[in-house]
Amino acid sequence: MPEPRTRWSAIVSRRCPRCLEGSVYAKIFEPNAECPTCGLVFEREPGYFLGSFYVSYGMGAAVAIPTVLVAIFLELPFLWLFPIVAVWVGLFGPLIVTYSRVLWYHLDQVVDPR
Repeated sequence: MPEPRTRWSAIVSRRCPRCLEGSVYAKIFEPNAECPTCGLVFEREPGYFLGSFYVSYGMGAAVAIPTVLVAIFLELPFLWLFPIVAVWVGLFGPLIVTYSRVLWYHLDQVVDPR
């Protein structure tokens, strides 16, 4: 019998916040409407994902700030900062959005289980 998932391993593997088993995404960037295992409907109402924007902003800052600090440490010209950060956030942006939604689902489930 497989080991039960922890909440953190479910977040990392983009699993359902209720059963911790069903996949939130059918493909890498294509979300499921509901959990294939327990049937939890992921999008509850219009505007449900507005809170995930805050999570996404924080995750984007977690990528951008260390990049800026490394660029400053390496004494790169200031004008290089924008393209360097833009490339990093551009590369990680789609993953940041998917993980911010998953984190938002899990936060919502912990605060208000249904």
